[in-house]
Amino acid sequence: MDKIEKLERMFNLKDVSDLEVAPNSNGDKIACNVTNLKVEIPTIGSQVVQLQWDQFKMDDQRKLLGYIIYCIEAPYKIWWVKDVPYHENEPKVYQLLPNLKPYTQYAFYVKTYTIVEEKSEGQEHRVKFMPSSPQNLQVNSNSSDSLKITWLPPARPNGNITHYIISGKKHSNGDMYSKDRNYCKDPPTTKPLTPQIIQPTSPPKNESQCNCVDGSQGSRVSSVNEIEERNRIKFEDELQNQVYVKRQPATPILRDRSADRMKRDTSTSLAFPNSNESHPQTIKNSEIQNVTENGTDIWVSFSFPVYRTTEFFIQKLHHFTYYDINVQACREIVHDDTESSCSSTSMQTKRTMKKPNADDISKVHITNQSLDTVTIEWEQPKDPNGIIFTISVQYKRVDIENAKPTTECITSKDFKKGKMDYTIKKLFPGNYSLRVMATTSAGEGQYSPYIYFYIKEPTPYTMVVVVIVLIIFFVVMVFICWLYRKHQKERENMRLIQSVNPEYVPSVYIPDEWEVPRKKIELIKELGQGSFGMVWEGLAHDIRGKTGN
Repeated sequence: MDKIEKLERMFNLKDVSDLEVAPNSNGDKIACNVTNLKVEIPTIGSQVVQLQWDQFKMDDQRKLLGYIIYCIEAPYKIWWVKDVPYHENEPKVYQLLPNLKPYTQYAFYVKTYTIVEEKSEGQEHRVKFMPSSPQNLQVNSNSSDSLKITWLPPARPNGNITHYIISGKKHSNGDMYSKDRNYCKDPPTTKPLTPQIIQPTSPPKNESQCNCVDGSQGSRVSSVNEIEERNRIKFEDELQNQVYVKRQPATPILRDRSADRMKRDTSTSLAFPNSNESHPQTIKNSEIQNVTENGTDIWVSFSFPVYRTTEFFIQKLHHFTYYDINVQACREIVHDDTESSCSSTSMQTKRTMKKPNADDISKVHITNQSLDTVTIEWEQPKDPNGIIFTISVQYKRVDIENAKPTTECITSKDFKKGKMDYTIKKLFPGNYSLRVMATTSAGEGQYSPYIYFYIKEPTPYTMVVVVIVLIIFFVVMVFICWLYRKHQKERENMRLIQSVNPEYVPSVYIPDEWEVPRKKIELIKELGQGSFGMVWEGLAHDIRGKTGN
């Protein structure tokens, strides 16, 4: 407006009406009197921001038609516009900016849409969100006690990725064993694991150590920081040039404007994170902790932070064991961070290689030998590759040329309580060799060294003794059967058959005149048996008052 008034004085223009030169507006490109519109950000989400400001007050509120929000994503130059209608009865205006990208810097300003003038306010903010999961997780093994873990950075880091959390947990080998399965008739199938060529890498540096790197990698990290800083500076410069209006020095006829440029409110602005800052404190994994097997340094579970690399080499693992490997990406923690700084986990299950000679059986010896049987004992492998499914006992005649070996299979559930022994029966006389092999989750192990034993020919004296023992046994059995049959027959003869006489009725007993008291009868011998009892021969004394027999 001051330039228009200066032009009027230069050409001595008088009586310029408000219709010719509007006192409050110079068209629709710029406002004559700019007033700050205080915009606040009460809520910040991962993909949405809520803006809030007080209703703009005017002398004639009817001239306020609404508001216009301009928003831009750094470092692009394309503004997108959103109209906000004016509601007369609401003291505050609330508006959401949806569909934003996580952890991205945005600039916005709000303009009043009026009939004669416009007001504006510019601000910037960074929307935060946790990173996406690491990509292309690969777990490989070329030894029995180590795994190499590699991965790619997340597709959406949503910030500066400062470190990764590598965790793992051991599986129980007993999960692969079935008590109801006969592994001799249905042997387990195992796929051979081919070792992969892996170059071991040095363990990750501790958080308390220097994280500096030299060489080409250091140059690359430095260049990334420079590009990020240049983009930030360029964005701020362009933002100031497009949003804020430069003021000329005031003249005596105009009111004083002490500031050369309207300053923006930076209370809610955030700078890009500096990747050279120290690493944030490692986030502890509440589910997986560093635990070793009792009395050893073998990892049962582990959790380590990894900085400035996308690979990790873990050692001191149990041989031929499955491990669940998890990888999380963690970004830098920024001010007013409400979201988790670590991503969800990428997981893969991998098994270490089998340990050579871990399934070998040693110290096989004979504990008992008689006639055609032999009993052997052995020591189980102390730490086999997984579960022992079966034990194979192989023996053959060594005094017969081209004799085929005989193999007998024993399942682990056939063993007695902790006692590893087995009896071979029905052996023919001769010289024998014997060896033992274990079959585990990793397949067949190595046979034990041969042991030798001899089954003697039976002598004639031995045969005589055997025949005599058999005869005595037969005679004893026959005698026992005879005694048993005799005892049964005697019991049958002593059996009494009871019957009921219908003539017998309950009454007062009156002896008949022919009855003789029992004490006057002397029994001599049994004469026979009948339906009503036995008949005996005897002598009667003092019958009917007569003395004598």
